[in-house]
Amino acid sequence: RRVAIFLNFYLYKNVLLLMSDLVWMHQDKFRARIAFPEYLSIGFNVVYSAWHLLFVIGFDRDISDEVACSKPALYQVGPRRGLFNARLFTKWMLTAVIQGAMAWLIPFFFIGTTDYDKTEPVDFWVCSTVAFSAINIIVDL
Repeated sequence: RRVAIFLNFYLYKNVLLLMSDLVWMHQDKFRARIAFPEYLSIGFNVVYSAWHLLFVIGFDRDISDEVACSKPALYQVGPRRGLFNARLFTKWMLTAVIQGAMAWLIPFFFIGTTDYDKTEPVDFWVCSTVAFSAINIIVDL
């Protein structure tokens, strides 16, 4: 169970972030400019979206050996692919695509700018940071 949820979640959160880059790439007419400041993108997997996994893994308790041996039905969900299959994986990825696109587009619709200047703080970077924060809130919930 833990491995299936972890795999789906890890890919989900990265697709969620990737959607911002894909939408920005189209908005920017494929000029190869970054959507988020480098320090945010670099820290996404390690700093911003992994800390809560440590709590889940740290406080998760396994069942005792006696219960595991006496109730083999607990493990039947694995061979039956009940927790990791094409339908569930597709659901996770479609959710990530929709949420990632919305997390990027909503700040840009409200502020309404794609003016890009890497040397000065302009409204684009405000939108970008708001979108990144929204992505982290979505992932952490």
